[in-house]
Amino acid sequence: MFPSRKIFIGLEDIASIIENYTLGFNSLGFDVFSVVNSQASICASPCDIVLKDHLPPLRRRMTMRQKQEYIQKRINLIRKVFEKAIKECDIFLFIWSSFSPDYSDLPILKALGKKIIFVFVGSDCRWRTAYNQDMLQHGLDILPPGFNDGEQQLKEITLRLIMAEKYADALFNTPSQAGLALRPYYNYLQYPLNAKKYESNNPQNKIPVILHAPSDRFKKGSDMIEAIFLQLQKDGLQFTPRVVQGVPHNKAIEIYKEVDILAGQLGTVTGGKQERELMACRKVVVSGLKPEDYPQLLSPDCPNVRSHSLRDMYMALKMLIPNVSLREKIASCGPSYVRTYHDPSTACAKYLDAINGTTSPDFIPRFLRDTFVPEKKYLPVYNTRIKLVQDCPWYKEYIEPGTRLGLVF
Repeated sequence: MFPSRKIFIGLEDIASIIENYTLGFNSLGFDVFSVVNSQASICASPCDIVLKDHLPPLRRRMTMRQKQEYIQKRINLIRKVFEKAIKECDIFLFIWSSFSPDYSDLPILKALGKKIIFVFVGSDCRWRTAYNQDMLQHGLDILPPGFNDGEQQLKEITLRLIMAEKYADALFNTPSQAGLALRPYYNYLQYPLNAKKYESNNPQNKIPVILHAPSDRFKKGSDMIEAIFLQLQKDGLQFTPRVVQGVPHNKAIEIYKEVDILAGQLGTVTGGKQERELMACRKVVVSGLKPEDYPQLLSPDCPNVRSHSLRDMYMALKMLIPNVSLREKIASCGPSYVRTYHDPSTACAKYLDAINGTTSPDFIPRFLRDTFVPEKKYLPVYNTRIKLVQDCPWYKEYIEPGTRLGLVF
């Protein structure tokens, strides 16, 4: 079915995930052609092409002619890479973005008989209004202003959803960020992660080192987490706080192996790749919810210590800091959990099963159809989002016609 046995992966390397996808697909006998728009120093995935490296520097002060020349060079480069990918690859796995800002490359790939996988990883599809309504009905904390606000952001999110839902053969997502989704999708939480890279046998220290390593201080609640550290110290608890940011990924892994506890992020439902990395390092992870808190496909034996709110994290750390034996017990479960649920070969095999149609989607989203209360000023955006996928076969199967609060289905 896939004569070239080659997969394109791009164009964003969120949390160095491309390296793990490459490992997983390689183990299944597939070559990978990986391309990213740019690569931050904190990411470590070796990629075949970093587009930014093949373009002149984009300066703040540029003449109109310089801007036009830059845009044309970028267009020419992307066209060249796109043509190479079409020639060599049978499967296209997109993370966050595709080759074209308007995703017009997706129907081209579809017409050429290519298989398309679209992976949603967070703010690329999470709309704060929908997220907050969903959290409130589960009694959970909401996101403050500053997360995906404004009409332009909403239009970008809905365009991405429209084009992925129309043209992809399989979508990967998770409920907490899929409030505006309509098409059934597969569980993203069991993404590939190479546990061997994180092996560590360091025992828990009596006086623990507690790490907080945000990629974005605002979105991870860093100021509040540092306030928790100060309060715990005022309470007389002995520990060493360690806050790091902007560290290259390989250096970060060495830091992970030296600490005892990760104070991950506030407000997270799932926890991210960093949380799984620390589990693989045999560390205690304080971040994210449990399966009974929220309907997502998170294994009940996930060894995270529940933390969603400011109070959750404070109480969890207060309990863990003096209890070395409890920390050892929790930490010892991490490596086997990651090996079981994030094995690269097993995880990537599901992606192939999804596009082959040999496994059914894990989620049939109903929040937008049944529950979401839209902002009146954005009703035209929502209804355009709905209308543009109504001709899809899956829509007729899963979305019954009707109107609700100004939404037209």
